[in-house]
Amino acid sequence: SVQAYKLSLSDLCIHICNYRHPHNAENALLSCAHRYFHSEDLFVLGSNQRTSNQSLTSLDNDLSRMDFVSVAMLDALDAIILCSPRLKNQNGSSSQTDPAITVALTLGKLSLHTCQDSFSCLNNTYNEWFIK
Repeated sequence: SVQAYKLSLSDLCIHICNYRHPHNAENALLSCAHRYFHSEDLFVLGSNQRTSNQSLTSLDNDLSRMDFVSVAMLDALDAIILCSPRLKNQNGSSSQTDPAITVALTLGKLSLHTCQDSFSCLNNTYNEWFIK
């Protein structure tokens, strides 16, 4: 028997920031954080406020407030994963030459929000990985 899985995602974004935020700042932005964390895990040094249900904002607003910028956006991704068991022949070895797991990817439009210098650096890095 073959098992099949399908994964569909849309509006995937990669954001980047120049510095590392403390874990408490990230914890405070999680949904229902007040249920799962102690109050000291939600306190951000230099801030007099802790999270409350009244201060919930959108993810985009929080990322902007934390100085993250969007670097890349993929509008759609579809993946189909097929898993088939390997059949054994009489000798006990695998009789199939096909792989046990097959992944089919369909990608949508990828938008890169970079300057020319950053894109050149990304391109050079990718080419080094691809050539090796």
